[in-house]
Amino acid sequence: MGWDPESKKEELFHSESRFIISRLNDETSGERIAGFVMFRFEKDYGQKLLYCYELQISPTFQRSGLGRFFVQCLTRLASHWHMDVVMLTVLKVNEAAMKFYEAMGFERDPVSPEPEEGADYEILSVEI
Repeated sequence: MGWDPESKKEELFHSESRFIISRLNDETSGERIAGFVMFRFEKDYGQKLLYCYELQISPTFQRSGLGRFFVQCLTRLASHWHMDVVMLTVLKVNEAAMKFYEAMGFERDPVSPEPEEGADYEILSVEI
């Protein structure tokens, strides 16, 4: 896939991108972002889906339940807006993320590249 800062910036600031941000207001260090999730409502292969483009948690708040909370927010939003699935892309080398999403009920989506194609990512989804 490779990293392309310009295309990532366009993706993040796309007019249809939506964010949920968790902030911590600490008297000592001021306001900090604990994590965020960026998503869009899309239609792909005839499915209505909520696509999670980014889920980032500050190292201080990892393993605190914040990621689980964000995923639960996404599934509730998808249900409320009558989406079929929540979908995301995860790099294969990010084993912790793969385990996390699998524990949250995500499975390899049929549109994910086949292993013999040599892609460095998987597309995961969970039905709503």
